[in-house]
Amino acid sequence: MSPDELVYLGVLAASIPVGFLFRYLSPPVKQGAALLLGLSITIATCQIHALHSLVTVIGTWIIIKSTWRSAPALSLGWTFIYLLFFRLATWFGLPAPTPFANAIQLVLTLKMVSLANEVHSYHLEKKKEVSSFSKSPVIGGLSEEPSLYDILSYSYCYLGIMTGPFFRFQTFVDWLGQPSPLALPAVVPCLQRLKLVPVFGALYLAVNSVFPLGYVRTDDFLDHNFFFRLFYMTAVFFVFRMRFYAAWCGAEAGCISAGLGCYPEGAMSKPGGGPTVCFSPDPNDAAVPYDFRTIQNIDCYNTDFCVKVRHGMRYWNMTVQWWLHHYIYPNSPFKAYTLRAGWTMFISAYWHGLHPGYYLSFLTIPLCIAAETAMEASVRARLGPGGQRAFDWVHWFLKMRAYDYMCMGFVLLKAGDTVHYWTSIYFIIHVLAVGFQGTGYTGDWEPPRLRRAPSSQSHQSGPQFAWNPASATQDDAGKAASEPPRDLRSLPMPMALKRAVCEVQQMHVPVLSSMQSWKRSKAKSLSRAGKSIRGFLCYLTLWRKSLNKIGGNFGGGVQSYFLFLRFLVILNFLSFMLIAGFVVIPSAVFRSVATGPVNLTGPEECRQYDPNPEGLVMFYTYFLDLLSGTGFMEYTYLFYGFYNNTMVVDANFSYNIPLAYLFTAVFYFAFCLICIVVRMGTAVRVAVATRAGATGSYSRIVFTDWDFGCLGDSATKLKQKNIHYQLQIFLYLLRSFLSLVAFGLIIAAFYCIFKATVFSQSKSDEIGVPGLFFEYLPSIVITALNFVVPLLCDQIALLERYDPSFTVIMALLRYKSVFLRMFSLGIILFTLWSQITCEQGVPLEECTVCHYNHKSYPCWETRVGQEMYKLALFDLLITIAMLVLVEFPRRMVVDSSSSKLAQWLGRQEFVVPANVLGLVYGQTVVWTGALFCPLLPFINTVKFVIIFYCKKVTLFYNCRPAGKTFRSTRSTVFFLLVLLFGWSLALVALIYSMAQIHPSMSCGPFRSLSSMWTIIKLEARDKQFLVKQIEELSRMPGVAA
Repeated sequence: MSPDELVYLGVLAASIPVGFLFRYLSPPVKQGAALLLGLSITIATCQIHALHSLVTVIGTWIIIKSTWRSAPALSLGWTFIYLLFFRLATWFGLPAPTPFANAIQLVLTLKMVSLANEVHSYHLEKKKEVSSFSKSPVIGGLSEEPSLYDILSYSYCYLGIMTGPFFRFQTFVDWLGQPSPLALPAVVPCLQRLKLVPVFGALYLAVNSVFPLGYVRTDDFLDHNFFFRLFYMTAVFFVFRMRFYAAWCGAEAGCISAGLGCYPEGAMSKPGGGPTVCFSPDPNDAAVPYDFRTIQNIDCYNTDFCVKVRHGMRYWNMTVQWWLHHYIYPNSPFKAYTLRAGWTMFISAYWHGLHPGYYLSFLTIPLCIAAETAMEASVRARLGPGGQRAFDWVHWFLKMRAYDYMCMGFVLLKAGDTVHYWTSIYFIIHVLAVGFQGTGYTGDWEPPRLRRAPSSQSHQSGPQFAWNPASATQDDAGKAASEPPRDLRSLPMPMALKRAVCEVQQMHVPVLSSMQSWKRSKAKSLSRAGKSIRGFLCYLTLWRKSLNKIGGNFGGGVQSYFLFLRFLVILNFLSFMLIAGFVVIPSAVFRSVATGPVNLTGPEECRQYDPNPEGLVMFYTYFLDLLSGTGFMEYTYLFYGFYNNTMVVDANFSYNIPLAYLFTAVFYFAFCLICIVVRMGTAVRVAVATRAGATGSYSRIVFTDWDFGCLGDSATKLKQKNIHYQLQIFLYLLRSFLSLVAFGLIIAAFYCIFKATVFSQSKSDEIGVPGLFFEYLPSIVITALNFVVPLLCDQIALLERYDPSFTVIMALLRYKSVFLRMFSLGIILFTLWSQITCEQGVPLEECTVCHYNHKSYPCWETRVGQEMYKLALFDLLITIAMLVLVEFPRRMVVDSSSSKLAQWLGRQEFVVPANVLGLVYGQTVVWTGALFCPLLPFINTVKFVIIFYCKKVTLFYNCRPAGKTFRSTRSTVFFLLVLLFGWSLALVALIYSMAQIHPSMSCGPFRSLSSMWTIIKLEARDKQFLVKQIEELSRMPGVAA
């Protein structure tokens, strides 16, 4: 035996006589003595590592005191996350915990999760008592919330502190409050539990000396024949069982000697859980028998001789199985029993440790359960009594071999050792389990001899359904028997009739052949598996609950905005993964090992570029640089200028950074287009399926304004002229005039943006706060105009009297999107390109040497990226500022003031078109700047996530429901159309930048090239790019020649 095992044995042996002494103590003294003894054991065996358990207890106490409603979930997350930190302590420079600290941490994790659930149940029952004015008859419930001292004494109680068994806090309280502990049974049940411990210990030592576990890891083990290797796992599992039988029986004896878990047999106690029915705590009644089922951790006989794998789990480590069954299994994201069992076993493996052997072993259990279920349904159900007994013996034998097989992973721990042994026996249990599952049937299959023929007298008073008419032929009957029953949900019948038909279907179960039964059972299994997978994926849906809540409170129109926002978040994140995988990460990895030199061709003055500031700078400069993308941020992976035109070349591998940069940008745009088109196709199908005609004021005039009381030709003609005049006024005059007014406002806005951009570029040399203002001046002007002009256009739209859905569409296409949001970005780009190419107010001599304005823009791609970065960042800052400085104050003024002005102003409405256009504008900025700022999709992902929560907060706290609603199906299509227009605008900017403007000679991956597209021509001409890639692919290992 190892020294650690001797310590465990000493603690267990000492706890038995100490337990008898505890029966003489009063409850307060007993509680303090148990805490003191447990702390002494913890400190003596764990030393400094005892702090881990203390942190876990304090953290759970804080959770319980802070929020009892969420205490079960938070405590589970807290204890399991800290368990991970505990096992990875060496990664953080901390000393490795001792095995004793690990054992204490395991038991403590169970206790803390159980305690949080007990406190949660206590508060729920307390609320029920207050509402019903009566005390709820709760079995084993707390009478008061535990204090910190109570939690510490429960956590560090010496009973089972290292070896178990697990017991609930209520069990601990009942133990302290036993009125007459000396009258409870003690010696006899303790000896009864200890009588086989010497036998278990002797067998453990004897068999372990003959079949040591370490022999499996040696090469000599493989020299033996298959049957020896197969038998060896039986011996190893026998040693494993004897060891735990002795330890757990000794731990139970220590609890029995102290009286812990002693309840009347009538209480029907469960291991770990305690009583399940009301019981009398009077121990003076000699006629009442008592048991210690609450602390029973092992049932040795049933563990060895039960028939099924699932039953064997119940009799092994029974208190932990109760914990898993009550706190893990019900909260599984799956519905099928096998998948739930797999989830529970995965959590159990994580609780045991991080060794791969635990997961390989525990995750084999669901496969074995599914196999035995299939074989019981397909084989055992067809046998008679004698055949079933023979089947059970075979089943028991295979169950024991399955546990032998899984035990090897549990004791070998390492994945290599486990797979090495399982390979030596050809994965026999896995093969058998898969074979049984593949050839068997599901558990809901019923043998033909047990099926009842449909009674002709049944349901005579109810509706009759002729599923097999007498005139049907035998072939038709066989075909009908092979087909599953019709789905009643799709039939247009009353619910009462559907219930009656369902009963008839259940009674009429046709006798099927084996192949037909197999097909039907497999179809049902696949259907259930598909539903379980869809249910699990539903939990992974981003913001699922929030979106359902928004739709339920504000309708589908507002919900469509948040769905659109979620689509953009996912799109940007996937785009970031694409750019990071092909550009950012390779550039970071290959930057120090690149063999291709940086090309320094070109005039000297064109290669002058030093973005790093010289000398010391003021501390606030870093903040200004963060907002503007200059200074320390300019020469980073964030912007184009940081990437080199290097190439890594090896014997079997090559990577061209410029080529990857260009192709990634092109594929990024193609990927976004595919996502938009696919989503638009889905939206169009829904819109077409749910389309309904919208009647406006003109339809009302045409069909309802006629006065049937008109008499005579003159009155009739007069009425016709009147209606015709109204239509002319509405169709031609009013809307034409209003459209001209709106168009004039937009033209004026374009001019303001143009002048602001020119003025900002002329002040680019300013530093400090004034320089920051000039840099953000285009963004400020765009934001101000996007606030004022749409507001005026909304008032104009009220006079046009469109229906709500068409008003949204017109606002998107005419006022706020095409002519303002998108073209304002185009004005900025046009101004920048004019400055860069010396076409607008810049002497042509500036662009003669370098083909671009190298003096003002030494790295013009980075400058464009900075402008897009500032636009994206400023849009986020404006959203947050509007929430804090405008929307919340407006709501507080409206709610607290009774003035007519405040009531007229009212709470704001959530204007879907304006918010959607903000998203489209932000996404267009990202598409435009992605070539020059590769990390902009990631920044936009974070930005949109923040915007989601800001908009959600302002929707629920600051907004009122919209006075007019519109159909989200039609609007969703136009949202995507506007987004597609933004993509098109960004594509034009991308093509123009790549093909027309000379790349900067001082920075970037395309320095020294006449255009970005030139890299493709050079690669194809000089290196025969396509042929080379095919040849390299054919030389890769694993690729067939």
